Amino acid sequence: MKKVLSFVFVFAMLFTMAVPLSATASAQIDTDGIFDINSIIEEVNAEYGTEFFIITPSEARLLGPTGRGDDFVAIDELSHSDIAQFERELHEIAAFLAAENAKAEAAWEAAVAESLLPANESEAISSRALRAPKSGTRNVIGASIYFEGWANNNPGYWVWEHLTITRVNSSLTDPTFRFQGNSHTATFIDSRRTCAVSYKGIMYIRANAFGMWIGSPHTHYIEWNANNLR
Repeated sequence: MKKVLSFVFVFAMLFTMAVPLSATASAQIDTDGIFDINSIIEEVNAEYGTEFFIITPSEARLLGPTGRGDDFVAIDELSHSDIAQFERELHEIAAFLAAENAKAEAAWEAAVAESLLPANESEAISSRALRAPKSGTRNVIGASIYFEGWANNNPGYWVWEHLTITRVNSSLTDPTFRFQGNSHTATFIDSRRTCAVSYKGIMYIRANAFGMWIGSPHTHYIEWNANNLR
């Protein structure tokens, strides 16, 4: 009888000790997950020159429907396979966006340099025999962008007088990319036939590994030619 009681006592002690050990192990996994995600983001940012950051659940809800649910998965709920998939995805996305961003920045710098060259702009808009508003929309990664301005055909072709309005409409249907514009800068090039615009904002990316959105500053560049718009 004493041996039975002794066995029960030892079993009870081991069970009691196992509970906090299990909780500690779980907490360690959660902490490692957070550490791994942050480390991956820092590594990718350093390699590609991106500035990815983790957004909050409230920010995620502002991005609209995703087509796959709007549940925000906490980092501490990720498995090790989730983290590995996230790392692969982020490297691919970062390489793609870094290249797109570099092209947009280079194009804008070239436009600014061209706009400083003499183009007889005052002569081109001195007489306004025929004037008209012109507008258009372009689809870009994560958004559509609207442009509207006034133009005249005094030199025998359409040239811009001024930009009236341009706005970024973030995509609500793209399952991976959502671009939200914060500001834009415009200049005229090609003897004022074209209005070049640089749109700066945040590109939000949804990682398929666990459905969480992350963000990074991004630039879109568009040239609006007055002769190609109605």
